[in-house]
Amino acid sequence: GTSWTYNYIGMGQRYDIIKNGDCFTQYMLSFYWVTATLATNGLVVGMLPSNWLEIGFTCLTMLISLTLYAYVLGEISNVVMKADEALVHQRSQLSLVQSFVKGRALPDDLKDAIVQQFENSMMREEQSALDDSKEVFEKLSHSLQVDVARHVSRGLVGKVAIMEYCKDSFLDALSVLLKEEGMTRDGYLFRANEVCE
Repeated sequence: GTSWTYNYIGMGQRYDIIKNGDCFTQYMLSFYWVTATLATNGLVVGMLPSNWLEIGFTCLTMLISLTLYAYVLGEISNVVMKADEALVHQRSQLSLVQSFVKGRALPDDLKDAIVQQFENSMMREEQSALDDSKEVFEKLSHSLQVDVARHVSRGLVGKVAIMEYCKDSFLDALSVLLKEEGMTRDGYLFRANEVCE
């Protein structure tokens, strides 16, 4: 069989210099061969150097071009990945808003207004991150908070006997201040003989 050094004969180098050459000579020729193969998609035949200056210049040029190519490719993929991360984040935020809207008995026009507010604030990049759907209410504008509270908790406030003769604006303001809290089976609101917060 033929060895890898046999293929260097076509490069203008004498086979006995390559075969009997020192380690540096063989290393440089092998380095040229590998670099040229990587940088030119394996088409080394048309680029055969005839002296050490050409080998060094060719290796340096190919290394610089490979480095620039890798850098540009890395930057492009970084930009694409960041755009994907931002899109995934926006979709997760909108899904929290959608779950908030679907979990409450709200009219369709109010649901659309809530989603529209969050979409607009995300487009302007003014929206801070939401951790769960409970935070959606806090991030709404005051007028939307009043509208949501009017449909969600106003009925509860209106059933209290002491609130029967209060003004609608007061009941709306009180409804906005009420916070929804989910209780577990083992949870409690307060204990007997303790001050409740």
